[in-house]
Amino acid sequence: MGKRHIRRSDQDLVKISNHLLYEIQMLFETARALATADRASERDVRMWATHNALLESFIIHARVLLDFLYSPRRKPDDVIAEDFLDNASAWLQQRPKKSRLLKTSHKRVGKELAHLTYARLAVTPDEKQWQFVDIANEIGGVLKKFLRLVPEWRVSDPFRGFLSQAVSAEGEARPEDAVGG
Repeated sequence: MGKRHIRRSDQDLVKISNHLLYEIQMLFETARALATADRASERDVRMWATHNALLESFIIHARVLLDFLYSPRRKPDDVIAEDFLDNASAWLQQRPKKSRLLKTSHKRVGKELAHLTYARLAVTPDEKQWQFVDIANEIGGVLKKFLRLVPEWRVSDPFRGFLSQAVSAEGEARPEDAVGG
């Protein structure tokens, strides 16, 4: 368990929601870039490096959002979804369960990207692939549920507008419809 958490003001939550918005925009935009990338050009070392940089960016933003949505531990200055709700247990009870894909992806970040581990030796080429569109869609669905529960005055208008536009009512990410920036 982390140290005691500080209750944040609505003004702080609105401000931090813009940083959360950045994480969401980067997740969706890197997923879109990866989905439309020309994989044949990866034979060029610069294109290979560019693809990997996009993928690593996607993975890091996914991890930040998964920590925000499903954090079991926290430090006093960590931003998590419960911060935005009067009743934190409401979020814990109503958020979608962490899917197998999200659990696996969250664990993989630490073993395959954030830390140099011997676990990398056991990863097959097929297992190295990241289902970035599916991951973005699933995170988008959880974020949509979060948006329905959070009081509108605790997030910025750009946050609410982007997420409303970028995620369908069914929870599927629509990065092509979102105006990133």
